[in-house]
Formats: sequence, structure tokens, C-alpha cells
Amino acid sequence: MKKVYPLALLVLLLTSCASVPKLLDQRKSDQAYAVAHKRASRTGRSRRPLKPRVLEDYLTAYQQIQGRDLEITRALERQAGTFKYVQLHQRYGDLYQRSLNLLTVAPHEAEFTRYPALAPATLEQQREHARKRAGAHYLTSIDVLRPAIATGDKTAARAAFYDHQLVSKYLPERDVEFIPERSHFRDVGTLRIELYVPRGDGDREMATALQNLKPLARGWTDLRTQPTDERVDLEAEVVYDSYQESGLTERCATTEHEEEVLDHIERKKVKEKVNDSTYVEKIIEIKHFKTVYATVTECEQEAMVCALGFVNVFSHGGDELRYQKDLRGVESWSNTYRSGSGDRRALPAFANSGFRQSPPRFETMLRRAMQELPGQARRAIIREYAPGRRNWLNL
Repeated sequence: MKKVYPLALLVLLLTSCASVPKLLDQRKSDQAYAVAHKRASRTGRSRRPLKPRVLEDYLTAYQQIQGRDLEITRALERQAGTFKYVQLHQRYGDLYQRSLNLLTVAPHEAEFTRYPALAPATLEQQREHARKRAGAHYLTSIDVLRPAIATGDKTAARAAFYDHQLVSKYLPERDVEFIPERSHFRDVGTLRIELYVPRGDGDREMATALQNLKPLARGWTDLRTQPTDERVDLEAEVVYDSYQESGLTERCATTEHEEEVLDHIERKKVKEKVNDSTYVEKIIEIKHFKTVYATVTECEQEAMVCALGFVNVFSHGGDELRYQKDLRGVESWSNTYRSGSGDRRALPAFANSGFRQSPPRFETMLRRAMQELPGQARRAIIREYAPGRRNWLNL
């Protein structure tokens, strides 16, 4: 029988089978340390002394990975620029955590007096120094972007906003200080589009539909359907242009049905022998059947009105056309009715249902079709100016 192991059990089995010396020979220091630390920690939790082999594997993995990361930090320290502190913060954090682990798993082996560079206090100080310098690095990056942001450059504002989020990560103690500026970058970087209905045919119907639409936000794009006091970058108008109608159409199809039914019953007298000398008369019934026919005619009525229009996107306060798309709102109506004829015994259930109707008035259907145009315009705009699209970047 094939055994199926849960994922967690499978990982445990693979971990328990992994050889720390083999992983170290393969230069898989991170994996070797993870396996060795897990085994040593599991034994330590049971309050039993570590087996010599488990302790040896743990210390070997610890020394190799700590030595590797120390060399990396020294090489980083010699590099020019300030981005190195982002990497140093991560490295010193890993070094610090492993030294704390050593104090927990094998405190008697923590010879930090002989290796002061691995002492938790030293590593914590270096990690904190790198953290503050990493925060300063991103603050400097933001300063470089400020002139462009002052001109309303959205790309620069978005880059500054993301850098400010990293500042929050590295300098959480100063986060309150940066909240107003981060909000400012968010405001400048946001593309705000106002959708409205200009005066013209169908403006009343479309304005009503537009009022029922909620504002829509996708990433850095904010599409509003009602005027506000906030800055507007682009203006969009949804316009009704013309209509198309199909008129009332009706298609009918007839199906034939047949059923075998009882026609009449014939009664006859017959003699039935009881014994050699006795007969009795009986009346028997003979059923006679016949086939009857009927037809069912099913009709489908349809009517459709299309409202044709378009959406235009302009730069705010100007007449520069940035984007245009045709729109098509559809209002359809349908009705089905059935009528049967012929012998009713051959008719199926509900052979007669519904009735012939007239569609709503043309004006009513056209108004409903017009009311679809604002929703279509909103979806078209948010797709065209979604984050990452050409029109979103080219502002």
C-alpha cells in the first residue's frame, strides 16, 4: 500500500535524514545550520544533555556560517556608498540571532571572550548602527527626488513614498515625524480622474446612473464620480451619441405530439367451462385504443435598443484629448409563450402558457441603455490608467 505523508511530516522526515557534515561539504551553510539548530533545540527542550555528535554538528555549522557572514560584513564595510548598510543590517541581525541561539543551546560553548566580534552585545551595537545608517540612506534618496516632486512629478512622488516606507522600517522611532510627508508623497503620486456627464442628449439619465456609482481606486489611480475639493489631474466625460434598435422580432416553432388513448370498451358474453358438464356465462371487456395528435407552437419575442456613446479623457483645465473609447449600452427584452391545438389528450403539461406581449416603450428602453454608459466608461478608464500602463506613467 502506498503511504501518503502530510507536508509537515515530510519536511520533518527530510530534515531528520539530512546530514549536517554533508551539507557543509556542499557549501550549504544556511541549510546545515538550520538542521543542526533544530536538532540541538529539540534535544535541549527535553532537558537532556546534547549528544556529542549533535553538539559537534551544531558548533561546526555555527562556526562556519558565522565566519562566512563576518567575512561578508567586512567586505561590505569596505564598499563605497550607503546602500551597503541595508545589507549590513540584515547580516548583523542574523549574526546576532545566532549568537543568542548559542547562549540558549550550548551556553558553556559560548567563548565570546576569545571571539569578541561574535559577542551578542557587539553584534547588537553593529546592527543598530547599520539600521540607522540604512534609514539615513533612504532619507538621502528622498532628498534627491524632492525637486521633481515639487513640480508634481508623479513617478518621483511614488518612488519617494516607497522609500519612506523603508524609512519607517529602519527608523520606526521617527515614524510619527514622517507621516505628514509620506501622506504628501501619496497625494502627489496619486492620479485623480473625475468622470462627469456634460450637457446634451441623455444627460439626465446618465447623470442619475453616475451618481449611483461609487468612487473606484486601483493602486495609485483614483477615479471619482462626484466633484470634491481635492486636486484633479484628468477630466473624463461620458457622452451619448446615437442609438440602434432591432424592433420587435418573433420566432415560432411548432412541435407535434401523439398519444395512444383509450377509444372504447367492447363488452362480450362468453361461456367458460367449469367442468365436463357445466358452463357459465361471463361478460368480458375488450379495450380498443387509438392514436391522437396535437401540436404545440412556441414563440419567442425579442426587442433590443442600443445606446451608442463614447468617453473622452482630457488634461485638467485644458482641451488636450488624452484618451477616447466608444461605448455601447444595451437594453434587451424577451418574452416566450406557447399555445396548443388538436386533441388535448396528446398535449403535454403547460402546453398553453404565457401570452403574446408588447415590449416596453422605445423611450423607456433607450433610457435604460443610456444608464449603462457611465459604468462602462468607468471600467474603461480604470483599465487604461491602471498602475503600470503607458498612460498611467506618461503624465
